[in-house]
Amino acid sequence: MRLAVDVRCLQDKYWTGVASYTWNNIKHFARYNDVEQVFYSNSHKGNQLPKTLSTYGKVVQRHFPNKLQDLAWRLNMWPTLDKLIGRA
Repeated sequence: MRLAVDVRCLQDKYWTGVASYTWNNIKHFARYNDVEQVFYSNSHKGNQLPKTLSTYGKVVQRHFPNKLQDLAWRLNMWPTLDKLIGRA
């Protein structure tokens, strides 16, 4: 099974509950051999992800402004997540 995860919440300096929940799910699914994880990150400013993230799966980074991407997704104008990660 392939699992695509939007990990933009992990780029913040201080994590919220959403970031902690996302991180715990990533670690949990890494235990299973039949799960392939692909992580999508987007940062126009170049914010950093946790260094150990790449040990859990493939990281795909894009460089668009997050506010523009969020608005475009809400208006269904942006490519879907599978197109953004390039079916990695």
